Amino acid sequence: MANLLSNLGIVAEYRGDFEGSRGFHERALAIRTDLGDRRAIGNSANCLGMIAVLQKRYSEARDWFQKSMGLNREVGDAWMVAINHNNLGNATRGLGDYGAARRHYADSLRAYRAYDDRWALAFLLEDIAMLAALSGNPPSALELIGAADAFRESIGAPRSPSLAAEIRSQLDAAVAGLSDEERLALRSRGRALDLATAVDHALAFCESAPAAGLQDRSLQV
Repeated sequence: MANLLSNLGIVAEYRGDFEGSRGFHERALAIRTDLGDRRAIGNSANCLGMIAVLQKRYSEARDWFQKSMGLNREVGDAWMVAINHNNLGNATRGLGDYGAARRHYADSLRAYRAYDDRWALAFLLEDIAMLAALSGNPPSALELIGAADAFRESIGAPRSPSLAAEIRSQLDAAVAGLSDEERLALRSRGRALDLATAVDHALAFCESAPAAGLQDRSLQV
């Protein structure tokens, strides 16, 4: 029953019914808590964090992802820990803590690199690209989006309309000072990167010092 409720929560999320999704995941979490299934509890916590991010409740999302990570470390699920790092990067980015977001994204990159998973890396590179845009680094943002473009094409996994719109909203202001030719060249350069080089470029951004005044904005909760 808990798995069914969790799946229904995912369906509701895809339909844009975030409150309905939250309700399904909370019911699944209650059952899993009664059963004491720590791996499944970690999954529910991660799902509830995802809904909180979508609702821009970033502080709540961070708490859910931290709980999920602790449980996944207990049960030895390294893949889910990598996902938790990616998700914590999104939550802390939303909170304006760009330094923490860089660290979480870097940890996720190091883990994903060993799996050669272009689907997961495409999402992660897009998340890092949006952080680069917010951090005043349009060249890195465009190159990483270009790399994600190529990875998605290689596996036949186009972006959802909502994700494409979110990326555009983050990039438009950041790249306003670049010409159309410069934007195309940077994105094309990213498309030409192989997997290892794209990850190296993303890590270099995450491990670089943030520009002064572009982190730790006022919390958005």
